[in-house]
Amino acid sequence: FPYRPAVGDVVLLIGRGDACYVIGVLRGAGETELAFQGDVSVRAVGGKLRLAGDDGVAIEGRELEILVGAFKVVADSMVQKLASAYQRVTGLLSVRSGESHTVVDGASFSKAESAVMLTEGKMTMNGKQIHLG
Repeated sequence: FPYRPAVGDVVLLIGRGDACYVIGVLRGAGETELAFQGDVSVRAVGGKLRLAGDDGVAIEGRELEILVGAFKVVADSMVQKLASAYQRVTGLLSVRSGESHTVVDGASFSKAESAVMLTEGKMTMNGKQIHLG
């Protein structure tokens, strides 16, 4: 049975003599695990596949591959922690934010065919040396 009982579960029990058998779980705090050998496919034919959890959804594995026509993320906040990241956009990369703050511990390099920096207020450049041209 895929359910692993936990202390505090409320169960339905039958028994005869000293033998007791759990025949149902009325309220459980344990974990249900569906484990399969080899590759497993889950598919919703003609509809959407939804995964939901009252306390969240966790995906864990050696590698995650997502192949889709469109990718949308809607969240109140997002945290990414990476050893390194590579992003390649063949079209337009557009970012709009209320504010932006970037800290680079080492060197920073930006290259473009043309570039514009436009401010409506003050702009400050501070460095030991500033080379133009």
